[in-house]
Amino acid sequence: MEFPCLHMFGTSVPGRLYPAMSSGHILDGFLNRMVVVESHHGDVIPPDHDPDNAPCPDSVIDWVQRVAKPETGREAPGNLVGMVPGSPVKLRNDPLAKVLFDDFRKHVRKKLMDDDDRAANLWNRAWQHAAKIAIIVQLSIDPDSSQVSHEAASWAIRFVSTAISTMVEAIDGKVADTQAESNWRLVASIVKEAGESGCSRTVLSRKTQSLSSREREDALRQLVDLGYVNVVSNPTSGRGRPGQIVLWIKSN
Repeated sequence: MEFPCLHMFGTSVPGRLYPAMSSGHILDGFLNRMVVVESHHGDVIPPDHDPDNAPCPDSVIDWVQRVAKPETGREAPGNLVGMVPGSPVKLRNDPLAKVLFDDFRKHVRKKLMDDDDRAANLWNRAWQHAAKIAIIVQLSIDPDSSQVSHEAASWAIRFVSTAISTMVEAIDGKVADTQAESNWRLVASIVKEAGESGCSRTVLSRKTQSLSSREREDALRQLVDLGYVNVVSNPTSGRGRPGQIVLWIKSN
């Protein structure tokens, strides 16, 4: 595999990223060319001191010097090995890594057959992403490696699987093509997150204050028609009117 490089690094926030997407970005292969990593740590508090002008670690210097070694037979030494066509880095998977990648290929094929179109498209390049990242991980550990170890393969597969699974869950609740679809996906994500106990109408109203009463009711009606939720009575202990609980019933 020539040039197993990460070509682009970009950052955004969920509130900007997902509303800018549509099903077209998923189905046309645009999104599955990326590995999207979502953090759940919230805002990072900046340190209360100035940055330290610390020296570069010896391990980093050693790695760069090993990578930047002169190429045999070239007039201009110092070109990075693996970064020019005349000096490729060729790695094979070790036996255990090959087993891991074979199993992962089967897992991806099952996802492509069993999942809906949007989720399946996100998994379409998963094996390729894992293979590239495993090479990068292995050469980051040892630039003179001749094989991808099972440790690097395992890490890459878990990294890609986690990223794609998180994205599948996110687009299921946050990516829509119309405002009506956006509304019912918002309601669906709240009810699903509530778990087996369900979500009361009061809580649902509070968490969907951005919707009007009519939009909320239309969204609920759509979810009931789709077979995603069920609305049941929740009798109170007093003489007040029975409340209602919205339950998530769609199988995952």
